[in-house]
Amino acid sequence: MHNLLHSFDDRLTAWIQAWPAWLYQPMLAITNVGQPLTVVVFASGLLVWALWQRHTKLIWASSAILITIIVTSVLKLMLRRSRPETEYVANMMFQSFSFPSGHSAAATVGFGFLAYAAWMNLPQPWGVILGVLTAIFGALVCVSRIYLGAHYPSDVVGGILLGLAGLAVIMFIVRPFA
Repeated sequence: MHNLLHSFDDRLTAWIQAWPAWLYQPMLAITNVGQPLTVVVFASGLLVWALWQRHTKLIWASSAILITIIVTSVLKLMLRRSRPETEYVANMMFQSFSFPSGHSAAATVGFGFLAYAAWMNLPQPWGVILGVLTAIFGALVCVSRIYLGAHYPSDVVGGILLGLAGLAVIMFIVRPFA
């Protein structure tokens, strides 16, 4: 199993990092916009507004986003997987462990929630268009982490799975309202 995981990480990393060098700056911008802090600020603002409005479902949804990010951070501290040895990692302002990817978990649950909310609540076809574009942006955040050398692909998959778990909880909570 260990060799299979390394093979997966090595092959996917090599493929993604072979993409053109001109993608570096766009990927860096995407990763910066999609960082967990951005999602925490959004979810915290949503939580404050939902509390003010006494909107129970949005209180639970925003709480689920924040809990997903907290669980990701706790798992990083428990599992303590080292990051790839790359120039990007060496220059990171904040150092943390690699598994699971916090960017991927936050992007999946945060942008996933926005995509779902747009899809369900905006007039069509705009809801579908905005929902798909938001979901694509979340996916690009995940890919950017591998392209930049911040994570192994298995870290990103772990983050996506945590984000999907948080998103499933949100969809269960919000669906009757939508």
